[in-house]
Amino acid sequence: MKMHEILNERQPQAEPRRPSQPDSLQTVEVYDNGGITPDRYTVYFPSADYHLVMSDFPNTPRGIMDKRGGQPQQNEKLGKQIHVNQMARGARERLEKELKGHEMSGLM
Repeated sequence: MKMHEILNERQPQAEPRRPSQPDSLQTVEVYDNGGITPDRYTVYFPSADYHLVMSDFPNTPRGIMDKRGGQPQQNEKLGKQIHVNQMARGARERLEKELKGHEMSGLM
């Protein structure tokens, strides 16, 4: 047996690294409070354990988008769970941009 084969046998194989960011829009949970607060949408990323809050148009000067750690608090202001396609166009586009940014930075 060659030395590199012996070393490979003795070293435990590392488990595959879990991605630090979700890989698609299907892995996120989206909540809509119907506009009772300016940050209408809450988007939770379970595999990354953080969430975003955003308004209908987060890329505008008066828009809102904030990244927060952990799971969102379950209360009446969170609203009901919706499908990503039910978000306002501006919010959905910003979410897609957020996901693409993580892919390009090598965090996926």
